Amino acid sequence: MNSLNAITDRIISDARKYADGLASSSEKRADAIIKEAKERAAEQTSALLSKTSAQDELAIKRAQSANQLNERNSLLNEKIRLSDECFTLAAKKIASLPEDEYISFMLRYFSECVEDRKSEIVLNSADRERLGEKFTRRAAGIFKSKYPDSALLPTLSGDCAAIDGGFVLRCGDVETNCSVSSIVGMYKEKLETKVLSILFDD
Repeated sequence: MNSLNAITDRIISDARKYADGLASSSEKRADAIIKEAKERAAEQTSALLSKTSAQDELAIKRAQSANQLNERNSLLNEKIRLSDECFTLAAKKIASLPEDEYISFMLRYFSECVEDRKSEIVLNSADRERLGEKFTRRAAGIFKSKYPDSALLPTLSGDCAAIDGGFVLRCGDVETNCSVSSIVGMYKEKLETKVLSILFDD
């Protein structure tokens, strides 16, 4: 937990420094454009000065608008990257929970998606080896509590899924993806705005 907090704090700190750097860089570039335009205008004759100034002013405004757009796009891309990193860290944290907590996490989603049908639980290779039988027994208990008259208890599949954690519930040709990354992804749309406000203090 302390390690995760340290990583999160570092991401937040770097994001704020990045945002501050963008603002400073933008101001410096805009100032340089304006200064250069003024110096060019001062070298023109008085007869040409008003025409040149108008042209430079338009060029400056266009350059500033383009610069501001580029800065906004860069900042937006950085926000998306850092937000994605936060959700990736959340998925890794879930997948590395202590065994009982991890199983309880998976059972919550098993209970929501299991139906009174013959089903198989598919885990990744590491989870299948270390907790496959234990998770399946507890999943069977949940199934019996939901469907006490059914004999179609879930079984542990001999296959392994290429997932980061969690499970896939297979019912014939139908598969329900309850992998950790899929579950975190379901919450991303709801939480991303909040994560961005924390990262960038919006």
